[in-house]
Amino acid sequence: MPVFCNATAAAYPIEAEAVRDQLANAIALPVRFVEQIEAMYAAGARIFVEVGPDSVLTRLVGRCLDGRPHLALATDQRGKDGIATLWEALGCLSVAGVPLELASLWEGQALPEDPATRVALKMRVTLSGANHAKPYPPASGELAPTKRAAPLEVPAVVVAPPVVAPPVAEPAVLAPPVAAAPVATDNTSWVHAIQQLQAPAITAQMEFQRLMTESHVAFLRAVEAGYATLGLTSAAPVPALEASAPVPSRSSPVTPPPRTPQAALMRPPPALVSPVAPSPSPSLDLVGLVLAVVAEKTGYPPEMVEMSMDLEADLGIDSIKRVEILSGVRHRAPDLPEIDTARMATLRTLGEVVDLLRQTRTSSAR
Repeated sequence: MPVFCNATAAAYPIEAEAVRDQLANAIALPVRFVEQIEAMYAAGARIFVEVGPDSVLTRLVGRCLDGRPHLALATDQRGKDGIATLWEALGCLSVAGVPLELASLWEGQALPEDPATRVALKMRVTLSGANHAKPYPPASGELAPTKRAAPLEVPAVVVAPPVVAPPVAEPAVLAPPVAAAPVATDNTSWVHAIQQLQAPAITAQMEFQRLMTESHVAFLRAVEAGYATLGLTSAAPVPALEASAPVPSRSSPVTPPPRTPQAALMRPPPALVSPVAPSPSPSLDLVGLVLAVVAEKTGYPPEMVEMSMDLEADLGIDSIKRVEILSGVRHRAPDLPEIDTARMATLRTLGEVVDLLRQTRTSSAR
């Protein structure tokens, strides 16, 4: 039986030395997948069965032989049950006329029970005969008395007057003290009693929110006034403070100096001025560049590589090959910034690689 290798795209006999040589060359040589499929099709192969995880090669065979009669099947697909997918592939092969020996699938396994002979236990109903010859309702027309639920007895609620804390610095606006409510005499009085009990807490919460709002507004106004003094909120010339002004002591009151239009201008702080880094060329096509480098390093044609393919499961790209691809991209686009190899190792698809390159370019442009 001839064996085709994707490194040579040709068949070779099964011999020990030939197998060792082909396995060694498959690691060092690029993948010639399209030529391999064409050689197998020219040799008369029309049925392609992928034995392994996922169905990437099955889809690639369909794209290589698009429009020509063939059958490509996968024995495992992502997101589907493995046994069901295997049986579906075997069924397709049987329909296509491939002779199969399916008896080995049941060797050493007990045959399941025939559904035709199975007794439906769920439909069995046990009859005790206690109500035999006792139809309901009775012939006299009198129905059995029904029990009504007893009314719910609400316990009496006694509300104690709330404890008001003494004011510390500024007296807070609190609700007037609530007197002790009388004992509840009906079903609705306890609702009013609970409302009166919660009224001081609600009032205190509203006062707390009001104080927080006023303090935050005062803080924002102070920040705004500070920036206005430094001249960061307007483009007009900003007057500077006199350098010879004496430093006020803690005992003397602080008097702000008068602002005169004849004061000297103050330069902006050095931290607010930052040089603008030159941005990389916006016309760089990262998708095409990455696809070209991946096709060069792996041997797959660029038109067969998709951005959603998994680097390891679909393309067989390990950590060493990722470093080679990144070096090839930087060799063709020297203006790209440096990328951490540890972060590169966590990426799963080509789309994530392109997104990382775009984010790095954007951050370096800023």
